[in-house]
Amino acid sequence: MRILKITAVVALALSSFAAENVAPTKTELEEMYNKAFRDFDANNFPQALKELDAIDARQPELAPSQNLRGVILMRQGIYDKAEAALLEAARIDPKFWNARFNLAEIPFLKKDWAEARKRFEQLLSSSHSDLASEASQLIQYKVLLTYLLEGKENMVDSILAKLELTPDTPAVDYVKAAVALQHKSEKEAKDWMAVAEKNFSPQLNKLFAESLFEVGWLEKPTGQARASLPLMTAAERSEKTKAVAHSKFEQAQQALRRRDFGTAGKLVDEADRAEPNQPTTLNLRGEILMEQKQFDEAEAVFKRAAKLDPKFREAQYNLAQIPFKKKDYAKARERFEALFERTPGGDKNQASQLIKFKIYMTLLLDGKESRAQAIMEQFQFTGDTPALYYAQAAWEFKHSNPEKAADWTASAKRIYSPALNNVFADAFYDVGWMQSPEIATASESAFDAATVMTTQTEASPAIEPSPIPDTLVAASKQVKESNIEPFPSSASGVGTAIAGIGTRSSEPNQSLAGTSNKQVPAGAPEESKAAAPSTATSAVESSVAVAVAAQAPARTETKASGEVSRKVSPVATLPAAVPAAPRISAWSSP
Repeated sequence: MRILKITAVVALALSSFAAENVAPTKTELEEMYNKAFRDFDANNFPQALKELDAIDARQPELAPSQNLRGVILMRQGIYDKAEAALLEAARIDPKFWNARFNLAEIPFLKKDWAEARKRFEQLLSSSHSDLASEASQLIQYKVLLTYLLEGKENMVDSILAKLELTPDTPAVDYVKAAVALQHKSEKEAKDWMAVAEKNFSPQLNKLFAESLFEVGWLEKPTGQARASLPLMTAAERSEKTKAVAHSKFEQAQQALRRRDFGTAGKLVDEADRAEPNQPTTLNLRGEILMEQKQFDEAEAVFKRAAKLDPKFREAQYNLAQIPFKKKDYAKARERFEALFERTPGGDKNQASQLIKFKIYMTLLLDGKESRAQAIMEQFQFTGDTPALYYAQAAWEFKHSNPEKAADWTASAKRIYSPALNNVFADAFYDVGWMQSPEIATASESAFDAATVMTTQTEASPAIEPSPIPDTLVAASKQVKESNIEPFPSSASGVGTAIAGIGTRSSEPNQSLAGTSNKQVPAGAPEESKAAAPSTATSAVESSVAVAVAAQAPARTETKASGEVSRKVSPVATLPAAVPAAPRISAWSSP
């Protein structure tokens, strides 16, 4: 269906008639057309024609309306008037393939095989590269039937050979059935039709069988409705399948956020069928598996996604998450470090800070505390992420001080968005230091608020062997755009995003050793504090720093023996200003 083209025609017409204040609105036109189509579909042809007359009185230059009028007249056997209406539709929109197909159907129904073939071949030659494969094969099938009905079976083999090259439809099976019927072998014909029914959809089977009913070779089953196929261009078909895939993908994300893994898996299957082998779809499938602790299966899917798009860092992050969740911290660290080296943006990049935090966690959990502290010293109190707060909390958890750890996470929650807190807390859920909520409840700002795209589901087809017109569909709902995209979908932070993971930049890679901000966080060893440069701050700057410090708990430092030696206040090490709440950007934004 040429939905976009139809919409454009309507929009143009509305603008041209607006000055006279007589043109119907787009919504009114859609309602009028849909009413006419419903009357047509109920075989109430007189009423349908009255509805079309009302449309023509207010908007005569509407190709779908003229096409529907032509089809109604064809059904009534008034072929001359039907052809006039269809020619008008084709004049209004020369690329309205539905009307042109229906024009070729008129001589086919009149059993003027030569004229029908001529028109079908003209349609095929002028639009073959544009039409979707199903429409192209249907037209070739109709051409072949005209030769067969004229007794020119020598032409059948060459067309059949072309159809066999792209077996996207049951055209080949129905050609063989037609040949069998031409030779009075109904049993053989029905055998071929049975083969087609096993391999193709009921809609496609009915579509190709309709021609056999039209020429009188078979009798149509009582009550069987006419089949239909939207006659779309390849570009339109691609756009439609992408819309379906996008809709199913977003529905799967929503189901994952609700932790409805069964529904999420089914929706991902549907998205993959609509648009196969998409890295984002594969990554979402891996996240669903990972949440169900099917780690080996998830890893295989993430590897496929990363292979299809080597710059898709979300899949690479998830690949590093797998060994972390399996408590293989050495392997996780290796993967996170490799990803860190490939992530541009420096420490101002939220993604880099998250990855560095995960590296810190692997070192801490592996007992490599001196290396862990060296990384923690690079985090800032008022940075773009709560990395330092969660690093301090992790230190306290590791040294059996859960109350102090809770103080650090509470401070982070007062400063940073729930989305960022959920992302960093995810590591604590994996380790068992904090209990994962049954359903993630990150704030609304953390999620992509785009509405689920709707697909055209109305049963008004574009064409059928005894043609049915295109439906004038309602304008698609616009997808609300946001700067927020789904982050790796853990139980706590499904849908959260971190800036920079998807950045594709030519900036040089940074290393862990070269990213220190030369600030010493609260609780760091004395020798680290001695190495930190002193900075003078104004009275205003100092007051801001103290205000932030009031929200940050002092860290309890523990010696190797586990003895508590002192408490350190973070006031002296705070930066001068408090940034606004971090803005979460798309993980995979270019």
